Amino acid sequence: MSLGIELFDRDMRSGRLTLKGTEILGLAEKMLRLRLKFVEAAKNEESLTGTLRIGVTEFVAVTILPKLVSEIKARYPLLVIEPVLDLSGVLYKRLEDRSLDLVIGPRFFKDDRFATTLLQKIDQAWMCKPGLVEGKDKIPLKKFKDIPLLLQPNGSSLQSMVARLLEENVVRPKSVISCNGMMALAEMAAAGLGVTCLPKKYFQSDVLS
Repeated sequence: MSLGIELFDRDMRSGRLTLKGTEILGLAEKMLRLRLKFVEAAKNEESLTGTLRIGVTEFVAVTILPKLVSEIKARYPLLVIEPVLDLSGVLYKRLEDRSLDLVIGPRFFKDDRFATTLLQKIDQAWMCKPGLVEGKDKIPLKKFKDIPLLLQPNGSSLQSMVARLLEENVVRPKSVISCNGMMALAEMAAAGLGVTCLPKKYFQSDVLS
């Protein structure tokens, strides 16, 4: 960068600063120290500060969220983690309006404005009280027209998936009971109030073999 002024007296054999060079030497030293601090801070991940607002569904909150937060805090100890629990539809809208930085949930939507990464695949399974539905391994979807269906309300990615599945197979459930909580749906299914779709692995210990 050219300043248009002489900072060094080049007429001297050893070279020395001019009066203007001496005047701004202190500023130059401060600039160099700040540059070194800037580079060090940029390379040091542990110095990352601020708040990370993570939107999660109920299933994520009770499974991978605790371990995820622990690992993030171990790597970025100064970072504040702010989880927000809600239905996936609500979370994606908050991602759109930038009130959330990240959403972790079922991947049932496609939007080129957002980058997505597959964390893991989760198998879902229909579940109900033993004896409520005839059959054991495979149950035809047409049987659902005679059984109450337990679902999360509109705005849930899982609810949208189930609704699309039933519509494609022209199946109209006898009735639909809506509940916002996954755990509550599991309890109602266990009580014989209907059939619901839940993460298979998470409820494996409650399923009769």
